Amino acid sequence: MNEPQRKPHNTTLGARGEEIAAIYLERECDWIILDRNWRCRDGEIDIIAYDDEDVVFVEVKTRSTAFSGDPLEAVDFHKLRTLQGLATRWVTQQKGYIPSYRIDVIGICFGGQAPTLTHIEQVFHDW
Repeated sequence: MNEPQRKPHNTTLGARGEEIAAIYLERECDWIILDRNWRCRDGEIDIIAYDDEDVVFVEVKTRSTAFSGDPLEAVDFHKLRTLQGLATRWVTQQKGYIPSYRIDVIGICFGGQAPTLTHIEQVFHDW
């Protein structure tokens, strides 16, 4: 079954949200961005970063207004399981030592003077 095509507005909105998230992680959190929009046949990881302890796989969800719903609600159990599988695949493809890794979620909502950003850390950790 083919995945539904995203509308151009959603693609542009998502790209804007991912750019804001990457800037936030680099400037505010002082993380190193390792990769963006990493893809394989099973899906995509929006941002892969390093925070001095863990490799962090970041899912970014963006909404145009608060009326569109909380962006964080879009990361359900099924999405989290998919992200875990993608993270495992990325880790196994790396040649060197990978410290522990985790999955974070960033929600971005446009609609006010400035976009709001919510960062939830450790929705999954590989302990």
